[in-house]
Amino acid sequence: MGESYFIDQYNQEYSRDIEPMKGGHGDNYYYQLMAAVRRYKGVAEPVAAGPEQTIDLNGGFDQWKQVESSYFDHVGDTYHRDSPGNFAAGPYVNRTGRNDIVESKVARDDRFVYFYVRTAEPLTPYTDPLWMLLFIDADGDHSTGWEGYDLLVNESLRDDRRTSVRAYGRDDWGKPATIDYRYEGNEMMVAVPRKFFGSGKLSFDFHWADGIQKLGDIDEFLLNGDQAPSRRANYHFEE
Repeated sequence: MGESYFIDQYNQEYSRDIEPMKGGHGDNYYYQLMAAVRRYKGVAEPVAAGPEQTIDLNGGFDQWKQVESSYFDHVGDTYHRDSPGNFAAGPYVNRTGRNDIVESKVARDDRFVYFYVRTAEPLTPYTDPLWMLLFIDADGDHSTGWEGYDLLVNESLRDDRRTSVRAYGRDDWGKPATIDYRYEGNEMMVAVPRKFFGSGKLSFDFHWADGIQKLGDIDEFLLNGDQAPSRRANYHFEE
């Protein structure tokens, strides 16, 4: 029986494949492709932030219907993998998919920035490990924070109404500050004090992650759980 060869992936240096790899160049070439396509085809104008709006975390989730702008994610990307390998490789097993994130929204007033997230099915209990994490690049500077993210929400949940936000310091996440959140069915909302975003008009990126297996490793965004948006991409909000 003959062997299998992939000529276009002769080695890492001469590979013609943009598909992400584990280790090595990761998904760098994929993002270079995205950047080139955006330059060639152009991009739509940024979505308008809309008027300020206060969200009552004790109120219903129908408040969010007044926030017109939505950020969407692929549906169905939490399926569990159990695939045979080829020759010495494999099998490939991954059962970390948990909450399938499908939609996000942002609102704000003079005191808080409010985040909303909706999943395809009812959310799992908040006691699950590394549950519905929200990473925020508050200053738009990738050289600050962890992989550019300055704030981490939901890493230390107190109960079903109180969670945490942590700011990244010199080389680690700082002491958690308690903030309010609420979830019911397949929806969740959280209020982050505006002081964490600095002064002036808001301009930040954010990223939801659920079901990653550990903090501190950006490869988790490529491998485990669900990401919104996918992998290392971010959503952007700007006033």
